[in-house]
Amino acid sequence: MKDNKFYLERIEVESYSGYRLHESPRKFIYKKRRYVIQEIIDRWYEGGMKPDAPVVSYFKVRADDGKQYLIRYDSFHDEWTMVIRPAAGL
Repeated sequence: MKDNKFYLERIEVESYSGYRLHESPRKFIYKKRRYVIQEIIDRWYEGGMKPDAPVVSYFKVRADDGKQYLIRYDSFHDEWTMVIRPAAGL
């Protein structure tokens, strides 16, 4: 059975704002290290259909260290977070 548990860790993000605020992330700081986003692999949205469900934007990105990260922007709280999935057995 797949474990869907995760937690969110606040991060700093430099983003591009075009027709919409924080349209796409460009760089982020995680655990005091700065990462440059090389590619946005995927993106999707959650919420927004009801007034009590604010829009949350998800971005699966590849950074300059070659690793993939899942980051999200919560428009209601104006907050960027990293989606962390704990390793099995923890």
